[in-house]
Amino acid sequence: MEEKNINTLEEEIKSVENEDLENKEEVKSCDTLLAEQKDTFLRMIAEKQNEIKRVEKDAENKSLNTIRKIMKDLIPISSDLKKAAQSLNEKDKKGVELIQKNINHLLQRNAIEEVKVKIGDEFNPHEHQAIAAKESEEHESGAVIEIIQNTYKFKGEVIVPALVITAE
Repeated sequence: MEEKNINTLEEEIKSVENEDLENKEEVKSCDTLLAEQKDTFLRMIAEKQNEIKRVEKDAENKSLNTIRKIMKDLIPISSDLKKAAQSLNEKDKKGVELIQKNINHLLQRNAIEEVKVKIGDEFNPHEHQAIAAKESEEHESGAVIEIIQNTYKFKGEVIVPALVITAE
């Protein structure tokens, strides 16, 4: 009887060990599945966050492009008003200068920077547009000798190049 009990006990121990192995494998399988699902979930969150950032950036770019286009259209008007004021009597000149001043404030409030060009500056093809070249004894070839309009930048980007005449 004792031998029978020992055999039964040994069988029970083997059965418990087998169940324990099965349970360990099941737990391991569940852990793997949980890790995969966690990874998938984290990837989905990251994709959504990236999508939100892309949409926000696209909206900001569209807004900036709209501002850039409107301000670019206002710059020649400001320049024309400045030229017109030079040929008017004092009373009319003050009114035109006031309008030009208001346009310039609008440009500044919208991050438009006027970059003043100076006579004698070296011609910069990234910021200047030469509309003519004249002989000059005072300046070297390629130097700016006359300024028609200054350079205008929006957030560091040239949106309207300076119109200049250079020395030959």
